[in-house]
Amino acid sequence: MIQLTNEQAAEITRGSFGIGEAFYLMDEARPELIEDGDGIAFAGFPGDLRRVQAINELNFGSYSCGATPVTSAHDDYLVCQFEREEWIRQGYEAEPAAIGGISGGPAFQICESAAGLMSFAFAGIVYEFSEGFDLLYVTQARAIHDLIGWG
Repeated sequence: MIQLTNEQAAEITRGSFGIGEAFYLMDEARPELIEDGDGIAFAGFPGDLRRVQAINELNFGSYSCGATPVTSAHDDYLVCQFEREEWIRQGYEAEPAAIGGISGGPAFQICESAAGLMSFAFAGIVYEFSEGFDLLYVTQARAIHDLIGWG
């Protein structure tokens, strides 16, 4: 999380293209807590998919999960227990043996309106993945909001 002015963000992204150059603007309103059973989506760049292509070229392969339930929610963090046998896989690259290294990646809550429309709300930031137990740890957006000192 970094705090930038609109001018600073424009300077950083000037002339760039592709993924990774965009910013997500966190709302100043205090987020709701994510609860057990809520669905989240997340993404990041695991260490197993990072490759040196050439002396001056790195490839950071990405990994994302479109939906996983929250197994355990707390005031400042949440945990998702993965059950790999339940995963539906689709992608152009082989799935990494481990997804460690995605810390810092965003997580979004999967929301559904009364009319059945799906949307996403910022849920937090991945801060750890336990390879031994397939546990994903995410700092709750509300905890980040409170650290920033808004509201």
